[in-house]
Amino acid sequence: EEPSSDKLLSDFQEQPKEESIKGFPVNEIVSLIKDCEKRLLSEAGKSPLESGFENVLDKQGVQVFCKDSQEGYSLISKWKVPIEPQNLLKFLNAYEIRTQWDKNIQTIEKVCGITEDISVFYMKFRSVPMVTQREALQATTYKQIGNNWVDVSTSVESSEFPETGKPIRIKSKIGAYFLQPLENDPEGNLTSVTSLTETNFGGSIPTGLVKRLSIQTIPKFVKSVVQNYQKFFVNGV
Repeated sequence: EEPSSDKLLSDFQEQPKEESIKGFPVNEIVSLIKDCEKRLLSEAGKSPLESGFENVLDKQGVQVFCKDSQEGYSLISKWKVPIEPQNLLKFLNAYEIRTQWDKNIQTIEKVCGITEDISVFYMKFRSVPMVTQREALQATTYKQIGNNWVDVSTSVESSEFPETGKPIRIKSKIGAYFLQPLENDPEGNLTSVTSLTETNFGGSIPTGLVKRLSIQTIPKFVKSVVQNYQKFFVNGV
């Protein structure tokens, strides 16, 4: 059964009353999130090859597909984990412990809530030798749609949080997960994940280099998620 956006659209029938919160345009962010969710559901309902993506990696149970875009490139990855969908999303969104296991992130903090379900987060990424540090300002939400779950993020702007150039602010058009529960998986997996990202890292780093590094790190990220979910959520470290 293909994902449907019918329930999704009904979630946004009541528009927020506030025009802005901490300089963030509320209605605009709600619209951006809605567009991201529609795009995620569209891509999750078909093979990446149908959308012009090329299969660039098949390693350790992780498939990665890539397509050039106006922003640089888009990536779709597909993988499975032995974690239930709602528990996986709770873990990925537990920002209080994210820096303890995600070695790419130096700091992460909640800036404000936009609606009951949408929040804005600020992230600063760990420095890499010879490369200007990066930061991100993103609105994010996750929810259940039918038997499936979605998690989407997109870059947002506010006059109260202007860019300074150092760190360089990453612009992410979409960063999203579509999670489907699995039953009777022979390898014991409980969730099938489709990830969709389209990000411009800014600066002068060659797009080809960033693309290769992004592709290569996905299997490592998946492995880290499984290991650290067990460590932090199951064993309660």
